[in-house]
Amino acid sequence: MSEVVPGRGSEAGKASWILRYRLNGRSKEKVLGRYPELSLGDAREQARQDRAQVERGIDVAAAKQAEKALLLEVPTVQRLGEVWFARYIQPPYKHPDVVAGVLRKHINPALGSVAPECSGWPCATTGSNATLRPTSTCSTPEETRCRATGG
Repeated sequence: MSEVVPGRGSEAGKASWILRYRLNGRSKEKVLGRYPELSLGDAREQARQDRAQVERGIDVAAAKQAEKALLLEVPTVQRLGEVWFARYIQPPYKHPDVVAGVLRKHINPALGSVAPECSGWPCATTGSNATLRPTSTCSTPEETRCRATGG
């Protein structure tokens, strides 16, 4: 048996949608997302998909934790782009190949091998949380590419 329930507010005062389920005789929970970023309809759809995986014996909460652990191993801009694409672009968009093309043709050749400088992003070197920030302010794309590649 599983259910989608509104979660208690976090320390920051934000409510979350939680999927509660049993797997191998144990109670488990997976946070589906925060309200209002994730609507009730979207939470129910995600829960339906997760329930199907639970019925096949897959621990969806553990899978989500493994995905988060993968984010901690983001050594390059190219890897960061792959994780971002898989998580935020591929699932909701009808034509994700357009974004994939931009990554492949423009971003990866110019910045793909660069290690992102982190200020709080789950980073392999710091392990802290914050946001990615550019290393410098550039006026043209060519300038950005030269500084990023060191050439």
